[in-house]
Amino acid sequence: MRHFRLIRPVRLVPAAVFALLALCAALLAGCSALSGYPNRLEVSLSSLQVDEVRLFEQRFRLLLRVRNPNDRDLPVDGLEFTLDLNGEPLARGQSAEAVSVPRQGEAVVTVFATSDLNGWLKQFRKLRRDGDGRLPETLPYRLKGTVSAGGLGKIPFTRDGEVPVAALLNGAKR
Repeated sequence: MRHFRLIRPVRLVPAAVFALLALCAALLAGCSALSGYPNRLEVSLSSLQVDEVRLFEQRFRLLLRVRNPNDRDLPVDGLEFTLDLNGEPLARGQSAEAVSVPRQGEAVVTVFATSDLNGWLKQFRKLRRDGDGRLPETLPYRLKGTVSAGGLGKIPFTRDGEVPVAALLNGAKR
C-alpha cells in the first residue's frame, strides 16, 4: 500500500508578491499607452533625388511623408529604412531627426540614404536582362523600415510604389 504525502501550499514572500504586482502594472501601462494608437502609421516616399555620385558610393536625398491616422500626436525621434528598386536592394538610411506628427495629420522628414556600386550594378543587370533596351518610365520600389516613437518603441512600416526614372536620371546629372 502506497502512502501519498500532501504537498503544502507554497507561501509567497512579500517581495515576490510586490514584484509580481509591479510587473502586472507595467504591462497594463504599456497596453494603455498603445491603445491611443490603434491605427498603423503610414510612411511613403514623397521625393527621391540623387544627391551625390562617387565611384563606390552614391547618396540619395529622400523626403518621407509620415501620416498619423490616430487621435493623438505621435512623437517620432528617428527612423531607419531600406529602399529596394526594381525588386533589388539599392540603399539604406537612418535619421535621428525628431518630429511630432500631429493627430490625423502628417509630417515630412528629410533623410539621406547610401548605396554602393554593387547595388547599381544589380540594377543595370536587371534592366538589361528584363528590358528591350529602352528604359521604362517608372520603376517599382519598396520602402521598408521602422519608426522610433519614443516610449512606444519601434513601429514597422512597408510601402510599395513607383518612382519615375526621369527623376533619378535628372538628379544624377548635377
